[in-house]
Amino acid sequence: MTNLIPEQRIQRGHIQLMRSPKFALLSGIMMLGDSKVVDDMPTAATNGRDKFYGRAFMGTLSEKELNFVIAHENFHVLFKHMTTWQRLWKEDAQLANMACDYVINQQIVDLDPTQGAGRAAEQDQGVA
Repeated sequence: MTNLIPEQRIQRGHIQLMRSPKFALLSGIMMLGDSKVVDDMPTAATNGRDKFYGRAFMGTLSEKELNFVIAHENFHVLFKHMTTWQRLWKEDAQLANMACDYVINQQIVDLDPTQGAGRAAEQDQGVA
């Protein structure tokens, strides 16, 4: 399993989250847009539809940490953060991102308090 390329790791994460009763609600969202591994992304991000995962960043994550990041990016899409809060993103992108991240991360912890499907990285990885 450790020989999987980053794109395969994302696919595996999608399947694991879709099979989880706690995260199955994200199944339709995960199918929207593209999930791409890119070389020029320091962590992970979304444009509100497509999800981007930094190749080097992915190499630092365990399976559960990657699942957490995948869920995190897809919750941004589900909650329509890039469109609903567009005005706030234009005013202060960093502050808007932090506020949205707090909501999402708490949602993930509330859904999966035992961290069965995913867990946050030990340190703040700066996921967007």
